[in-house]
Amino acid sequence: EPDNARAAQDSATCFVRMGQLAEAESALRTVVAMQPDNTEALEDLAVLLVVGKRWDEAEELFRRALDHAPARADTRMKYALALMHHGDVARATQEMETTLRQFPEFAEGHYHLGLLHLRLQRTEDAAAQFEQAARLKPDFADAWFRLALVRAAQGRNEEAREPLMNAVRLAPERKEFVDELNRLFPPP
Repeated sequence: EPDNARAAQDSATCFVRMGQLAEAESALRTVVAMQPDNTEALEDLAVLLVVGKRWDEAEELFRRALDHAPARADTRMKYALALMHHGDVARATQEMETTLRQFPEFAEGHYHLGLLHLRLQRTEDAAAQFEQAARLKPDFADAWFRLALVRAAQGRNEEAREPLMNAVRLAPERKEFVDELNRLFPPP
């Protein structure tokens, strides 16, 4: 049975990559039926249901996943992002703050909390979260970039320079990073 469940989960991943979401959902439901405690399958199915705008069922699956593995920071973050996607930014923010109290070194969590703060127009809080994410994970180009964008939007271009340079250094292929650098600090 574990081999069949693994094969079904692998099939679901392939179906998602091919854009065949109904088939992916069916495969994940098979996995969950065989292994009701499979946290990864529960959260993957929940994410698919969020995309399909079937919120109530998705939230129940996230709750089950969290009941089985309350110490999984990734699951908590996905749940918070699903709440945000559903339009409940306040609950998403609460969930992410709770997650970060448990997992203060979770760089991706700080980054996503920063995005939530931006949605709530809390720019200083957002900047603090992006900065923390970048400190925890110095190669996190998107965290550096978001910090630079916030500082630039606040009219603090000189404070945006270093984070923006870090973002460009880490991901020179990202056109939006280079474009922002050239916009804020035009070459001579």
